[in-house]
Amino acid sequence: MLEPYRHNIGHRHLEVGPGSGWYLAHADFSDGPAQITLMDLNPTPLAFTARRLRKAGHAVDEVVGSVLDPVPAAAGTGYDSIGINFVMHCIPGNFTEKGVAFQHLSRVLTAEGVLFGSTILGRGRTPRTLFGRFLTTAYSRAGAFNNSDDDRDDLETALTTVFEEHTLTDVGDVTLFTGRRPRQLT
Repeated sequence: MLEPYRHNIGHRHLEVGPGSGWYLAHADFSDGPAQITLMDLNPTPLAFTARRLRKAGHAVDEVVGSVLDPVPAAAGTGYDSIGINFVMHCIPGNFTEKGVAFQHLSRVLTAEGVLFGSTILGRGRTPRTLFGRFLTTAYSRAGAFNNSDDDRDDLETALTTVFEEHTLTDVGDVTLFTGRRPRQLT
């Protein structure tokens, strides 16, 4: 899971749903401290992750917002990279509905920017391990997972609609994705 950060993160980065910021804290910023904007609906992980990254010398901005809405103006534009890990399977609906998140995020990327992330697909996929099945069932019942209608074809269509180039890679129960060269959507 750390490899996408090591290969894709840019100097000006937007992280959606940063959680604890572990991946960002372990990413390779070989060009020195980065300008990182964190976006989440919940200010608590924003504040925690911001403190963690500031201690490492990064410039950090915090923005409260939903990926189902346009990125707030306070976040700015011109991002080299956007990370959105383990967020999409928590959003209600299928990729026809929640794929709008890719459209909103693509609008703040540079022309050569990359969006990368991960999700856990639901439809047509049974977790491979007993522990995976247990977690998926428990999180779905609790309302934390909303991925029962998520499948690979719909994820690919959502990415193709927004990006000229994309990749999908399955790693166990997780699907990693990237989108490059955002299309000019109206």
